[in-house]
Amino acid sequence: MSYEAETIANVFLRFAREDGRGVSHMKIQKLLYFAQGHAMSLLDAELISDNCQAWDYGPVYPNVYRHLKKYGASAVRSEIVDEADAERFDPAQATAVKPFLRVVWNKYGELDALRLSELSHVTKGPWARTRRANNANYRAVIEKTLIQEYFNGLSSRVE
Repeated sequence: MSYEAETIANVFLRFAREDGRGVSHMKIQKLLYFAQGHAMSLLDAELISDNCQAWDYGPVYPNVYRHLKKYGASAVRSEIVDEADAERFDPAQATAVKPFLRVVWNKYGELDALRLSELSHVTKGPWARTRRANNANYRAVIEKTLIQEYFNGLSSRVE
C-alpha cells in the first residue's frame, strides 16, 4: 500500500517530536526520498504514491513543499493537515510501515539537511540523472523505476 507524501512526512514529524529533534522542511523532503527508495528496494513496494521531482536543491515532493514552505529553513512546528479532511494525512494510516519508517529515521534522522542533500545529489543517483536527462528542468519527475534501480544497487542497506 502506498501513502500520500504528507502522511509519511507526518510520521517523520512525530518521530522528530518524540526524539526531541527539530526537523527542517528540506530534511523532511530528503527523508521522504530515502524512505521511498529503500521501500522500493527492500520491500519491493511503492511507499509514496506522489511523484518526486528533481528541483534545483534536490528531490522534492511538491505537495509537501506547498504545505511546509512557510517554515523556510526553520524547524517545522506542526504536522501537515488538510482543512477539508482532518484525517487525510493522519500518520496512524501508516501503522503497517511505521517500523520500517523508524529504521529509516534511525539511519538518517541524525544527519542534518545539508548532509542528506549531499547524499541525494550523488552523480549517478536518480536526482542527478533526471536533471541531466531533462536539461535541469526545474520540475522534471524522477521516475520511480529509476529510484528503485538506484536503491537496489546500493551496497549499504537500511537495517
